[in-house]
Amino acid sequence: MTSSTDVVYFHDYFPLKTETLQQDLETVAAEAFFELANAPIVAFRINSKKQRGKEVRVIQDGECQTHTGGIVWETAYLLASYLIQKADGKVKNGLGKVLEVGAGCGMLSMIVSASKLAKLVIMTETTAVLPNLAKNLSHNIKVKEEDCNCCCSEDKISVRRLRWDDHSKDIESCKADNSNDLDPHSFDTIIGTDVIFSTTLVKPLLKTLRVMSHGGSKIYLCVQIRCQDSHDLLLNEAENYGFLVKDCTNDLELIPELEWGLAMDCKLLFLTVKCETKTLAKARKSIKKRKHSNEASNSSKKRS
Repeated sequence: MTSSTDVVYFHDYFPLKTETLQQDLETVAAEAFFELANAPIVAFRINSKKQRGKEVRVIQDGECQTHTGGIVWETAYLLASYLIQKADGKVKNGLGKVLEVGAGCGMLSMIVSASKLAKLVIMTETTAVLPNLAKNLSHNIKVKEEDCNCCCSEDKISVRRLRWDDHSKDIESCKADNSNDLDPHSFDTIIGTDVIFSTTLVKPLLKTLRVMSHGGSKIYLCVQIRCQDSHDLLLNEAENYGFLVKDCTNDLELIPELEWGLAMDCKLLFLTVKCETKTLAKARKSIKKRKHSNEASNSSKKRS
């Protein structure tokens, strides 16, 4: 993508050094993120055994005025680090099929995919954000074994448009491409960072989460409260869309490397589906049936 001298690494600042912890943690973290946010390219090193030496690199557009997906926000680094710590290298692909809503530059999803936390990751965004998101993914896809830094496999991660206020059309468009990337009720894990910022988008977001989740889905939203009314609305409306919400922010206290998240007033919300309705159960069975049918068809083709 570019020479290493042009890249600012998250790990150049985090975990925060011992001496900096004697200072005001919030100030030190804020200064670090100021540098990261203003860098044209930022990178995150992948520390899993098989991927050691690999990294995710992302092109930012700090000058963008039309949307908020031009830079990697603090919460993306925080949720990525939290999920890595939570997995602790014990279960490969433990998150299953993952959907990211509001993927922005793509850093979070690509870290999840590169760290082997998921079987498949679908990054989604609005039309305006898609070009840079797709470009970032293309730069991080490993085409040949000798690709030195690339660490994402083309068959394990993809980009799709998913507008919360018009998700039905985007789902149908995906099906028209003969892809099951956006099959409703097919995602085991849904992730999102700084996606609660407008009261007009809270209900469309919740509806989208409901359509894409199934009875056993786990949803992680990591946010800074940029609009208190929006945050309160999500907490109040979540149950109406069939979700239970648990504030897991205090979990960060158990991970010393992530205490900066608390200092910067980041919130970690964990949503689960209250109960699986007959509609959800039927949709889930239909997806499994189609999956088994595709697998059988592919197996038959190989034999012939």
